[in-house]
Amino acid sequence: MNFPVTKWRWQRLCLYTTATRAERKKERRMKLQKFSSTAVAILAGLSMVIATGSAQDTNSTRRAERRGPNVKQRVERLSEELKLNDEQKAKMTTLLETQAKQRRELMADNNLSRDERREKMRAIMQDERKEVKALLTPEQFEKWQALRSQMRARRGGPGGRQGEPAAAPAPAPAPAPAPKPGQ
Repeated sequence: MNFPVTKWRWQRLCLYTTATRAERKKERRMKLQKFSSTAVAILAGLSMVIATGSAQDTNSTRRAERRGPNVKQRVERLSEELKLNDEQKAKMTTLLETQAKQRRELMADNNLSRDERREKMRAIMQDERKEVKALLTPEQFEKWQALRSQMRARRGGPGGRQGEPAAAPAPAPAPAPAPKPGQ
């Protein structure tokens, strides 16, 4: 079986004929070291990229879980629960966006003490409650308040503790009997 002699084959053939066994061994060892060091560098770089990327994904996922739903998700849920019309959805979206912006600005302000921040947050929440009350019908507003109390109980707000299941909402009081027409 004769193979055509190419440039590469000719170089190898000349190397074997002119170089000593020790020189060939040294050349192979150098090539292997070069290849090994390149492979190690590539693997180290890839592992760093993967580790950094997965750590960032985990942190952002945890932050998103801790933060809760965004404005769009909240409006969708409220529109399902409260049967909002299109005008109410639009107004609720702008209201929730402005409230979220105010909360972010408040949390970013490092000049405030914890008590000052808490008082300003309460004021923002009271404003939100007033605006929502003006936006919704009385029945929708009552249902909205019930949803808020359930959410607070679930996440550990006033009346609930973190990690405990939410208490069942209290049953609505029975309506008073209507007076009979003859009385």
